[in-house]
Amino acid sequence: MKSLILLLFLNISVIIVVGQSVMLTAEETARMFHIVKKSKTLNRNLGQYFNYTGDTIYFEYFLKGERDSIIDYDAIVKKIALEPSLLKIDYYGLKTESPGLLAELASKMALFQLYTELKKRNEEPENGISDKAYQYFIDTLTIQLPNGVVRKKNGKNQPSSQIIDLIDPNLFFNQRSTALAAFQSITQPQQKTVIEAINYATRSYLQIKGREYFSKICHLSPEFTTNLLACGDGSNTDGLLEEREKIYKHKNELGDPIGVGLFTYETTFEAGNKNKQTLVPLQSATLNFNAIENAYTTLHLSLWGFNRNQQTTVAVYREDKMYLLYANKITKELSPDTTFGQGQTLQSITKHLEGKIIPELDEQINGKNGIRAKLESKDTSHKDVLMEILLTEEKLVTYRYNGLKNKKKTKKGQDHLAWLYNKKLAIEKRQKELIEELYDAEARMARLRERLMELKSYVNKNEMKYSNFGYVYTFEDGVTFNANTQNLTFPDSLKSEKFEVRLITFGPDAMSKYVDEIQLLTSVIKGGPEDWTTHDYNLTLLDVFKSDSYLIEDFTLEEEQQFEVSKLLNKMLLHKGTLNFNLEGNGVGVLMDGKVVGSIGVEEDAYPGDTKEAQNLARESENYKPLRTSYLQFTQSENNLNLSIQSFTDPVKSNFAYKVSGVKEIKNQFDSITDNRLLSAFRTFYLAEQFVKELAIATHLNFKGKDVTKLDQILKNTLQKSKVKMGDLYLRYEDYAKVAHPESEFYQLVLQQIADKEAERKEILGYETKDKKNKK
Repeated sequence: MKSLILLLFLNISVIIVVGQSVMLTAEETARMFHIVKKSKTLNRNLGQYFNYTGDTIYFEYFLKGERDSIIDYDAIVKKIALEPSLLKIDYYGLKTESPGLLAELASKMALFQLYTELKKRNEEPENGISDKAYQYFIDTLTIQLPNGVVRKKNGKNQPSSQIIDLIDPNLFFNQRSTALAAFQSITQPQQKTVIEAINYATRSYLQIKGREYFSKICHLSPEFTTNLLACGDGSNTDGLLEEREKIYKHKNELGDPIGVGLFTYETTFEAGNKNKQTLVPLQSATLNFNAIENAYTTLHLSLWGFNRNQQTTVAVYREDKMYLLYANKITKELSPDTTFGQGQTLQSITKHLEGKIIPELDEQINGKNGIRAKLESKDTSHKDVLMEILLTEEKLVTYRYNGLKNKKKTKKGQDHLAWLYNKKLAIEKRQKELIEELYDAEARMARLRERLMELKSYVNKNEMKYSNFGYVYTFEDGVTFNANTQNLTFPDSLKSEKFEVRLITFGPDAMSKYVDEIQLLTSVIKGGPEDWTTHDYNLTLLDVFKSDSYLIEDFTLEEEQQFEVSKLLNKMLLHKGTLNFNLEGNGVGVLMDGKVVGSIGVEEDAYPGDTKEAQNLARESENYKPLRTSYLQFTQSENNLNLSIQSFTDPVKSNFAYKVSGVKEIKNQFDSITDNRLLSAFRTFYLAEQFVKELAIATHLNFKGKDVTKLDQILKNTLQKSKVKMGDLYLRYEDYAKVAHPESEFYQLVLQQIADKEAERKEILGYETKDKKNKK
């Protein structure tokens, strides 16, 4: 419906200016289109401003023996670069969007440019093509590198050739770490310095180039800080834009993830085999930011990398306050909602560690039958056997003193003494094993407790509770998180100065060393309060119905539109207003002052033209096509809501009553009504139903408890009592419904679809539905 619906929020001035920015090259605008389409949040919010009219190009490959394909955006970028007219961008519309979204777009363009520059690092630049971007990265890197990997070239410090190889943007962290370990010219601590230097250069480039792109896109002076956080084991990721670089020389194969070398991991040394120190990424990383003075501060977040089994967590700290955001299994975006379904979360692994793993190990060490108890028992046994050895040896001295008279007793005593010594050795061996077992267990306990303290330290501040309406979450101190735009906004009234962002990932259990890598793009930018005002809107549908049909393939409101209608419904509920329908089927229309109105003209028998082709051309001409229009308005009048729908046809006679079963009987109820008038009435009812369905979906999505029941009743009753005005006549909803869905009640169908959708959501989350339980 995106291409069919023009949604205008009244009270907001909208001016469409379509054209190409003189500051962006054709390839850059094409790359911007690529980035938007491959970024879920950007595409949802900014996709409407990009109109690509060229062919969709696919890249085919085989995965596990099965043929598959993905959209080849690299090929599309090249196509647009050669034919810029294929892509139109509404730059004015972009400029009106959230600065956080634009900062993400600009930053991802900068990262992609850096990826391109680093990939071509060994190539000679083309004549007339500046390599300033790459040189800036190299100069910034060189300043941060240890002396052992810096060389003089033409009187200027440059990274060694080994470092140039190391900045390959498709190099995994483990590959980079292994290569560093082989360097002879630097120490182990300096290996860490090299990684930090690459991270610093990447972040610095991102700042400079990101602001440049922001200015080119918006023609505004950018005031934002952007940075990257990464954590994980560095072994598996989809890289930048969650896609892989295609290897065309090996047909039907996908290459390495794009830009894995741009992940800015924080690192540490860890003891490996034979206590050899290995450089590894941390499972949690932090960044500090300054708040914007005397203004709302918005922290825009963009998460790359996702694990269906372990939930990535982002913690934001302000003073002693904490705001927790979690990766959602369905949307793969952040939200304060902890729902993750089946899988590990920060809370679950912390609880499991504290409530099960540590107590079980403590029982293993200190329990009634634990290692300590066993060791104490062996200590007692050892003392007893030593005493018995002493007594046996004393007896043997006595026996030997009496000579041959005690020969048998001496022999028996010697055998018993030998047995005692063997028992002593066995006890001492077991004591040694238990001591080692105790040492290992206590060392493990220390690591577990240290890990528990670490995990708890992530959430050891005052967690801010929240309420939510739709996708806007409001914390108790007034901070808001918009899940649609991924903006966390701090009001200026909080007088914040600094805050910290922590990215947390983990493996299948608390002690796992192997975890998926995650990168978080963070942008701090001047923001504003959430818009809680209600907006009327108009919906214009131009020629969306097939000839003599009242059905269309798709009618859906997007998430942001559902949120807007929910605000209107909420206002109606709060003030106990009413929902009113004003529905019209106006038949043949005529264009007056740019708007279609009812006509009293004579209908035509057919479209003009001597051939079928000529008639089809006439049907699509400006004389006929604009007349096949429907208008939908959802407006507020004081505390009431009004749904107004008008539908029109062109003047060519319709055969609607003869083509659709049941319509002829309805037509016979009216004197001299035309098929066009009846067709437009059916179209109006159909649009009313579909809009009510979207209102119901918004209700179940954004409201809770009794409010859902109330709105369901209002929507159902208002629809069932509605009529469509056809001049001086009226078509009742019940008559329409007998034709449209004779065997089912529409609103009940809607509720069933909502229930099915919820069941599908629970299935994705791993919850068992009641139906499945009953089948068992």
